[in-house]
Amino acid sequence: MLYLAIRQMTYQGIFNEPLGELIRQKYRVNLLIFNNQKQEIVQWLP
Repeated sequence: MLYLAIRQMTYQGIFNEPLGELIRQKYRVNLLIFNNQKQEIVQWLP
């Protein structure tokens, strides 16, 4: 299973919106959300 790693700011700006969620579900994109400044994983979304 593949995950797309994205910064937390990117998730909040794109994938947290209804259109971003629709795209994520339609294309079955798994996300690994990380905080770039703290260099830590914030959330996994299968």
